[in-house]
Amino acid sequence: MEAATVYRALFEGTDDNDVSIDAAYDHYDEALQSALDGYVECVLAADTDRGEFEKYSGVLEDQTTSAHPANTEQFYRAIDSLEERR
Repeated sequence: MEAATVYRALFEGTDDNDVSIDAAYDHYDEALQSALDGYVECVLAADTDRGEFEKYSGVLEDQTTSAHPANTEQFYRAIDSLEERR
């Protein structure tokens, strides 16, 4: 779960700094997606109980209401991936 915490910091930091990125959208999207994929993989690998799983899934749900709606779809896809593979 420590690795999931690192990936969480990466996707939250990337999402929070959306306004600082200028014309590097492909790189930005790839970095965000990579962090989300890593987070999902770590949560699934941890084999948590349902309550703990919901806590980590909730982190992604919280991001869907971020100030950067352009990223919302990526967070919803990560949630779907997490739920489907659980």
